Amino acid sequence: MCGFLIARCLPDEWEIESVIVDEQHRQCGIGSLLVRELLGKARVGGARSVILEVRESNRPAQRLYESIGFKAEGRRNGYYQGPTEDALLYRVRIAVL
Repeated sequence: MCGFLIARCLPDEWEIESVIVDEQHRQCGIGSLLVRELLGKARVGGARSVILEVRESNRPAQRLYESIGFKAEGRRNGYYQGPTEDALLYRVRIAVL
């Protein structure tokens, strides 16, 4: 296994909980493929948006999400622990089929 994605699927809004790609397979498009596949399933499932949060220091993940169309919409102060860090909230809106 090179990677996986965990998401919560609610009727109108899906939430990406985790995107994990093995270190040896990063920068190969696997994370992008996983997220794009989820967006396709969300569209077919009738979701209007997909949300996620990411550590403020995780610039590679932010670039990935932004390249797919996610937009930063907010912040959760002190959300992460070990070390304490803010979470940036991202959302992409989906055109329903």
